[in-house]
Order: sequence, then C-alpha cells, then structure tokens
Amino acid sequence: MKNTGWVLVFVAALGFSESAHALSSYSATALGALSNQDQVDTLVGTMALGTNHRAYEPATSLGAVIGLDIGFDLALIRVSSDFQNLMTAVGAAGVPNTLPLPRINLHKGLPGRVDLGFSWVGYQGNSVYGIEAKFTPLEGPAVPAIAIRGAYTFSKIYFMDTGTFTFDALISKKLAIIDPYLGFGYIYYSGNLIVPTGQSLAPTISAASSGGTGRFFIGLPLKLGFLKLTPEWESTFSKISNIGLKASLAL
Repeated sequence: MKNTGWVLVFVAALGFSESAHALSSYSATALGALSNQDQVDTLVGTMALGTNHRAYEPATSLGAVIGLDIGFDLALIRVSSDFQNLMTAVGAAGVPNTLPLPRINLHKGLPGRVDLGFSWVGYQGNSVYGIEAKFTPLEGPAVPAIAIRGAYTFSKIYFMDTGTFTFDALISKKLAIIDPYLGFGYIYYSGNLIVPTGQSLAPTISAASSGGTGRFFIGLPLKLGFLKLTPEWESTFSKISNIGLKASLAL
C-alpha cells in the first residue's frame, strides 16, 4: 500500500501529458468553423463540468485538533463523441474519450464542524483551481453525518475559460476504517471561448455559454493509519461522468 501514491502520480502524469498534448494541437483560427451555438455549449459545458472541483470527502467533519488532509487526486472524465468531434474540427485531433485530470487536494478542519478545501493543477500556462466550504450540522456515533457544501472552480484551458458554482448535500456513516458517503448536488457553469484578435465567430454564435445540471456521487474513503484512499464515482444529468481516486495524508 505504501507505493500506491507514487503509482497514482505516475499514471496521472503520463495520462495528463498525453491528453494535454492532444488538446494543445488546436488551431485558434479554426474556431471560426463552428456553425451553431450548440457546438459552443458542448465545448464550454464539457470543459466546465469536467474540471469542476471534487472534494473526495465524506459528510463527516475533519475536526479542529489537527484536522488536516493533504494529498492529490486523479479524475478520469468521460467525454462525449460530440466533444471529440468538435475538438478534431478545431485542429485538436486525437483527444481520447476519457481525459485524466490530476490535482493537488487540501482540506482543513475548523471549529464548529466547518471544513475548508482547495484544489489546483497547472500545466504550460493552463490552470484549474477550486475552493470549497463544508458545514456538518449533524454527526455522532449513533447517527450518520449530514453536511452541506459549496464550491467554486475556475479553469483556463487553452482556448476556454470556465467557472462553476457547486452546491451539494451529502450523508455518510463512519464505520471503523471506512466512511462511505453519497450525495446530490447542482452545478451552475458559465464560460467563454477565447477568440483571437482579428478572428470572429459566425454572427449568430456567441462565444459565451452557461447552463446548469444536477449530479449524483458516491465515495468510499478507506483509512489505514495516516494514509487515506478515496475512490469516488460521479454522474451528471448532462451525461458527463467520471471516476476518481484521492490519495492523501489524513491527520
């Protein structure tokens, strides 16, 4: 188990670099080939939902004595064939149907059963960062923990800027070394295609897009000493899903 973290780092770095190389081959001048607003909506919506901050944390609060969880996560984001075809149309051929996204992931418990979280990744001028706050009004040895959580994510990926606001309600029950959880939430997103100076989209197409979707997620944190491994599966009502794993040091 002690080598799990390094394996995850290696897989994340390899997959992310290959996918980033495919995305980076886009041609900004080819954005003018987009023919309708639905295509902009697909590009922006996929990127916004795909890069959305993920906590990989149960409803149970971390506590304020030390209450520190520091690690990294890797999400495998399933994208549609429409997104792949659009990326090919703008010159980024070879984008796979599953995009890996690794991130640094930090959480700190505060008094009053409040937790704060942060995630970040940066690569060749591109970046994704997220912040969150969680409040657990109910928890105890005889009852499940219930929490509400809000998060904001900003991403700048090549020719797209996106932002998301996420609101979740989740429940979990701590059982010895596991703390299974499930939750429901809503994601509001907005974003823009970055059209180069001197280039333009068709007159009937806006570079901006926004929308919202519900989501459902389940996770199973496993704590072995100070090491915590948290697999999580998420599906949105927009048919974008992902499975991920966080490896962290939990104190």
